[in-house]
Amino acid sequence: MSTPYSYILIGLPGSGKSTLAHQLLALHPHLELVSTDQIREHLYGKSSIQGNWPTIEHHVFTQIQQAFQVQKNVIYDATNYNHLHRINLLQKLSKLSSTQWIGLYLKTPLDQCKKRNSQRDRQVPEGIIEIMDECLRAFPPTLAEGFDKIYQIPSGTTVRLSK
Repeated sequence: MSTPYSYILIGLPGSGKSTLAHQLLALHPHLELVSTDQIREHLYGKSSIQGNWPTIEHHVFTQIQQAFQVQKNVIYDATNYNHLHRINLLQKLSKLSSTQWIGLYLKTPLDQCKKRNSQRDRQVPEGIIEIMDECLRAFPPTLAEGFDKIYQIPSGTTVRLSK
């Protein structure tokens, strides 16, 4: 692999995770995008259909394994707002590869996320975004969850990963 790192995006709906993922993919061809929205679109015809999490999770891990098999690193694009889910995810990922996992925590203000969300075709209910925000404020990502590094990304920051 070009670099021993893969990335987990963390943030509210409308925080800019998918935009960041696509910017990074354009700059770094050694990355492979694994997106729960794309998996839901493939499985259920719409990314807004939440579907069956164990099925979606199976596809997440299958895609990550396939990326590693072809010597690609991963950007995992999902909200990852729940700290217990992040811990579980990182424990499972540590069994797949010796890749180091970097958390990219998009710290976009709640009001800005709600505004962006209201302008999307697929809108998440505001109450759900508020619950996610409360979870992230109460339990922001930490190294103790299993991350090798975490970068907090304030709203409007340009991120560049070294090659």
